[in-house]
Amino acid sequence: MLHRAFAWVSCLVVLLTLFGCAKHARPVVDGVARLEPKPAPDFTLTRDDGTPYHLAEKRGREVVLFFGYTHCPDVCPTTLANLETAYRTKLTPRQKANVDIVFVTVDPARDTLAQLAKFVHLFGPNVIGLRGNDVQLAAVEKSWHLWHQRTHVTKRGYDMAHGSTVYIVAPNGDLVAAHDWADTTETIGADLAAFAS
Repeated sequence: MLHRAFAWVSCLVVLLTLFGCAKHARPVVDGVARLEPKPAPDFTLTRDDGTPYHLAEKRGREVVLFFGYTHCPDVCPTTLANLETAYRTKLTPRQKANVDIVFVTVDPARDTLAQLAKFVHLFGPNVIGLRGNDVQLAAVEKSWHLWHQRTHVTKRGYDMAHGSTVYIVAPNGDLVAAHDWADTTETIGADLAAFAS
């Protein structure tokens, strides 16, 4: 419950901070906010296969971003499963070829590239895991107005409180929509299809 409360607060803070105030967000359907297009902050991180992933080089592709960690007990696996389902069932083969589903870990201390690859591949070959060191991650979180923090110690080591927003970057590089982790595959899929080239 604490994890979910943090997630909801994070979603509101991120949207209000990144886009100035609520008047810039245009609600479309329940759980979905189409945003005034704004260039997505660039970053370069390392893919789970060890190669670099440079966001600015993804022009012509739709990039769907979610930030979390592999030891997450609920929000992260649920979100990735929903994204993969929306990708698999709501997009045409041509659209699928132009969409990246990207999971960025906020827990690089535990999420090695091997651990990250093992986790994201549970959700199918369409999901890309990204990792950076603490300095790189701090820069991404600053530019995207994100946050995370360790919470209580558990049998698995510790939990991480983090944001639960799913971001959609259009093929032209603009950040155009945000979803909550609990949105249905229908609402997520509708935006994936709308912005896929």
